[in-house]
Amino acid sequence: MDLSRRNFLIGVGAGLILPSYYELARKHVANSGEPLIMAPRSPEIELIAHDYAGNGSYTLNWGDPYSELPLFDDMTWRQFAHNYMHGAEGYLDLWKEDGIDPDDTIEEGFAEETWILKNSPNAQAYDLLWGYDLGLDDHASTDDGQVEFIECDSPGSNYRGVEADMLGLSLLQDKLNQLDTAIEISLYRCSKS
Repeated sequence: MDLSRRNFLIGVGAGLILPSYYELARKHVANSGEPLIMAPRSPEIELIAHDYAGNGSYTLNWGDPYSELPLFDDMTWRQFAHNYMHGAEGYLDLWKEDGIDPDDTIEEGFAEETWILKNSPNAQAYDLLWGYDLGLDDHASTDDGQVEFIECDSPGSNYRGVEADMLGLSLLQDKLNQLDTAIEISLYRCSKS
């Protein structure tokens, strides 16, 4: 069972989504086919919600949803640690203990998997949102208003991301506004050339 699937707590009280806002957002989604996104007063961070499959499940990205993997073919372990790992010296020490020379070329598979898990736009959105108390609950179950924090959900997976349905995006933006995060959710719009 996937324990990362969460619904917003709905009710009156500190930290909860008010039932009147829930109904407003639900009606907006039903009438317009889009989430109700009420931007913060002074947005500083933009999370881009992209429905890759076109099925109403949005993935949040901090940055370009189509960011490509960097090229790691000429990068050393040391360069990788400094560019993509927090606490680079600690990693270098661990690698040295494992017999890895920090100035050797990094193993590309390791670099790619680590970048996807830690530095991809969806992983960065995950890390950003993980630190907030969003008022999500495992036991509050409804068909909509879902937000899912996914981390390596199957054997061999290195995916980390936050996914939500349309009502979930609406409620998430409202909660981020209540917490005064200056985080704005926007929908990905493909640009026409």
